Amino acid sequence: MNQKDIIFLSSPQEVSMGDDWFSFARPDHFWLSWRYLFLKKHLKNLIQHDTKIMEIGCGNGGFRTALERDMSIKVDGCDLNLYALTKGQKGEGDVYIYDVYEKAQDLKEKYDIVFLLDVIEHITDEKSFIESCLHL
Repeated sequence: MNQKDIIFLSSPQEVSMGDDWFSFARPDHFWLSWRYLFLKKHLKNLIQHDTKIMEIGCGNGGFRTALERDMSIKVDGCDLNLYALTKGQKGEGDVYIYDVYEKAQDLKEKYDIVFLLDVIEHITDEKSFIESCLHL
């Protein structure tokens, strides 16, 4: 994905997930593949064509693009790691550099579902983080 495809609502930041992870974090990686198959099985009855979805900490977008492909929906994603976002594919949804603590008014209550996959364990103040995510 080119930087011009990314919407900058915040400044990129260093995150605890190292950039080297994104060199092998592909959809066929055992953890990503298993997790996706499990979630897809349980989500198919919850997600409709017009369901608005955001993936926080989407990294290179593997989950986001697979969900778009398999469920024919649009999924937005956000991360603070610019390198990770540029390693992903442009999908149907918007991709943001976005710090959820900033609580952008344009995104307030925009989403029906917000995913946090492999994110919360990297957060030091989980309560404050979840409260910020609920803004979406």
